[in-house]
Amino acid sequence: MINMAPTSGSLITPLQERLRCFRVRPGAWLALILLFAAAIRTPGLNDSAYYDEIYTLHGMDAPSYAEFHALHAQFDPPATLIPLYFELAYSWLRLTGYSVFHARLFSYICGLALIPLIYALGRRLANARTGLLAALFLAMSPQAAYYAVEVRMYALMMALCAASMLAFLHALDNDRIRSWLICFGVNALLLWTHLFAVFFLPVQGLALLLEYRRRRPMAIWFGGHALLLVLLAAWVACRWTPDVPENALWFTRPPLTQLANAFIVLAGGRCTNWSPAEHMPGGLSLDIPLALLLYASAAYAMWRMPRTSVNTPTRRGALLAFLWMIIPPLALFTASWTIRPLFVYRYVLPSSAPLYLLAAQGITSLPPRSLQRVFTVAAITLFAFQLLQFRTPLRPDYRSAASFIMAHGAGDEAIVAMKDYNAEALAFNSDISPTRIQVADGQQSLHDAVSSLSAGKGWVLIWRWDKLAEFEAFLKYNGFHFQLHPFGGEPSLWLYHIGAQSE
Repeated sequence: MINMAPTSGSLITPLQERLRCFRVRPGAWLALILLFAAAIRTPGLNDSAYYDEIYTLHGMDAPSYAEFHALHAQFDPPATLIPLYFELAYSWLRLTGYSVFHARLFSYICGLALIPLIYALGRRLANARTGLLAALFLAMSPQAAYYAVEVRMYALMMALCAASMLAFLHALDNDRIRSWLICFGVNALLLWTHLFAVFFLPVQGLALLLEYRRRRPMAIWFGGHALLLVLLAAWVACRWTPDVPENALWFTRPPLTQLANAFIVLAGGRCTNWSPAEHMPGGLSLDIPLALLLYASAAYAMWRMPRTSVNTPTRRGALLAFLWMIIPPLALFTASWTIRPLFVYRYVLPSSAPLYLLAAQGITSLPPRSLQRVFTVAAITLFAFQLLQFRTPLRPDYRSAASFIMAHGAGDEAIVAMKDYNAEALAFNSDISPTRIQVADGQQSLHDAVSSLSAGKGWVLIWRWDKLAEFEAFLKYNGFHFQLHPFGGEPSLWLYHIGAQSE
């Protein structure tokens, strides 16, 4: 008799076929990642504007483009060299209305646009799974979330850089004039967004030299970009004024520790040069373990690359991502020592995207699936923990500090701000008259200002100054009563009420 009982295999196969109907497509996962990223970034839209952002916002409420250009050239001369972001932001604010919230909203849109671009690059680099994991890392990155609402050009710069690399890979694959023109166009927009985007061009040029042997693409790319750089140099020469170096080139030569810290920032666990430990549970930050995990995963992806056939899309994309990750920071650091000091991690923020791409590729290519899951869960857990620093605003919360002053102090009490950037930011984010705010430009100046307070009462506002202990010792030694009130910021914004009875 023939046994008609179904075998285990005949039962599993129909079940698997039914479950396929419930699988979520990559597009749906990407939409969920975008929603998650939007939720993380939305609270930052209400942050106070701080010094760099105030430079951007000066003149943005002008009634005409001519007045805007005049005011912006006066307040932020270097911005005339890289006008794209400022022109777009001013046009955006004319449509939406002038406010810090609306200015942040423009960057917010650019920051969200970066996520599908990274997904597309990851899919081209390896597969949809790699693209989705890279997009998730980007969505969860505190650094990416922080700059996605910055009233500066960085979110636009990162989106254009990712679009440029995607256009470059597309042009390599089909080698059509139209594709190369798109690549040139995106690179032109990138260079007119930030001058130091010039350090990203060698990434594509070197990738061409190392991985591509056809003369036509090389001649088109190098010839076209040589013309682009000549036009940029002519533009800079025409717009250069003595005010530009005075306002922009104030840096000192960076130590190697600053380069190392830049790579930690690019990994995403911290948003600035400052450690976020003071905002974390128990004062513990896992930004360095997160960076080690991501760079180790990226190194594994690069270790596997020689096994890939030459000139395949995967090999070409991995090489481009690796060069994109290391060349701009190293080139900017080298230029800061050989030409002129100008190293700031913000200028190479787009180099964080290729780290996420390579880390995702490394994780999704680990041999046992169980190890892939372990690394994925570990990376997501570390990112999630670092997001806890967003429990308070990461930009100095001048708005809350001003409200506290108005609610708890007499209307005639003087306010001493340590450094002019704190004075300008407090006045910008409140209705407090600038005439009520005094500026102290150093420790002795601060001591003198406090000693001359009327009736020994007033306020002292400090941000990004590391001599709080010395200041408090001065207050105690001279018999001043004071209360200290911390407000959000990375580092925190400190408000002293002088003359108040100590708690």
